[in-house]
Amino acid sequence: MAVDRAHIEIAKIFDGNPNVDIKISSCVPFTPMMKTLVPGGLEGDGIEHTESFTQLLIKAHREEIRKPLVAVIDAGEQYDPMAKMLLEAGIPVFRSADVAIRTVGVYAKNKLKYGSPRFIS
Repeated sequence: MAVDRAHIEIAKIFDGNPNVDIKISSCVPFTPMMKTLVPGGLEGDGIEHTESFTQLLIKAHREEIRKPLVAVIDAGEQYDPMAKMLLEAGIPVFRSADVAIRTVGVYAKNKLKYGSPRFIS
């Protein structure tokens, strides 16, 4: 668990690593240190805030991150708006970390089988 921006900075570091071909960005959205809910309440602007995980990841995905990226929002229905916002920005979202790992693993295995030189980190 970390604050919103830390997740994005880590994703950017992995993006620059030549040994990484795809990133799985997962957060624990119910931590009180993050802005992960719809606007209002204790989080203020929530997912609409420019420093929220959602907004920062979308911005980085559009402007800085060049390698494939998927997100994991392994939490309840109250985080559906967060997942929807990421999906609408073109970031695949898994609602289960286990499913994300298995799915990306199958993708990586097939990429390796058919010529991709590197594996997932």
